[in-house]
Amino acid sequence: MYKAYYLITWREGFADLLRSRGLEEVAEQYPNRTVVAISQGGFGEGVVDYSEQVKLKFLEYISSIYSIQLPLSEETFDNLFELEEPDDFVDLDERESLYTA
Repeated sequence: MYKAYYLITWREGFADLLRSRGLEEVAEQYPNRTVVAISQGGFGEGVVDYSEQVKLKFLEYISSIYSIQLPLSEETFDNLFELEEPDDFVDLDERESLYTA
């Protein structure tokens, strides 16, 4: 099992949603960019689409920390956020790349 890393960027629509819920101070962080990590691989893991898993888990996280109910769907995520998988991730403490040899 290993950790995979993704970059999630707010779309303007998410900032608008936060403002509509009275969370103006949080909305001021737009365009927020967040690096997320999620375990992938491992024995018996049946996940076929990791990007879908990341999107749904991130929506659960956002719903929890901001106390807002968001539909848990890829469509909701894609309307509010952008998901990017980096080409490489370097652990500067270990001085090694986690993606390349």
